[in-house]
Amino acid sequence: MRITINHLTKMSHPYIDVAGVDETGTHHRPVLENSRGESIPFGRSLLGSRRGPFQLGSVVELGDIRSRRKPPEIENISFDLDKARLVGVLEPDDFWSRLGKSVSPSLRSIFGPVLKATPAKTAVFLMQGKDTASLGVLKLRRALLTINRQWNNLTERRDPVLRCWFEDPDLGHLGLKVNDLRLWESDHDTPATDAVNRIKSGLDNCFVSFGLGRLWPPQGVVSLWWLRVNNIFPRGDPLWARE
Repeated sequence: MRITINHLTKMSHPYIDVAGVDETGTHHRPVLENSRGESIPFGRSLLGSRRGPFQLGSVVELGDIRSRRKPPEIENISFDLDKARLVGVLEPDDFWSRLGKSVSPSLRSIFGPVLKATPAKTAVFLMQGKDTASLGVLKLRRALLTINRQWNNLTERRDPVLRCWFEDPDLGHLGLKVNDLRLWESDHDTPATDAVNRIKSGLDNCFVSFGLGRLWPPQGVVSLWWLRVNNIFPRGDPLWARE
């Protein structure tokens, strides 16, 4: 299988998450497994900047794949990393056209009608086990980026939070956390202020990729899938600051 990477996000350092689309615009999330079938996280060593195959806009041949569909992560496919290879990197205009093949009109059209927003509109979630997608792309008329600090119960400190504000046809005005790897320093904890400033004035008619994060709390009585902004693609320069 051959995919074009259009999701490249930070996880807990030094891990990353990767996904892409095939020529029809269908999303696929490559995952690694050990001999016991347990998931192995992707490290930063797999980035294009580290001579790995994965960067935004890269076309990657994964070889033979096996479905690991488990709602809502119906896009998951396992592959053999030793057989994966970088085919090339799309030009910005070609990548923009590829994004257009996977675009949807609203968040609920991607993630299902039961997707809900919190009262403050700063988080959107899905109940566990719903049979829907976990990846998608919207074209937004306007997006706004902000950086503020928010109390983190895990770290017991006020951590910086990068949010993307936009209008959704069903859920209204939202401000979701952004995990775009290009907008964070290599520690995955510090917003890359220069990168944020570079793109924040050019977010009219931009593409934005979204994904459902892992269940949280992982051992909670009611665990939810929380929506995040995966990547932001300004018109005219969607592959800015490639990794």
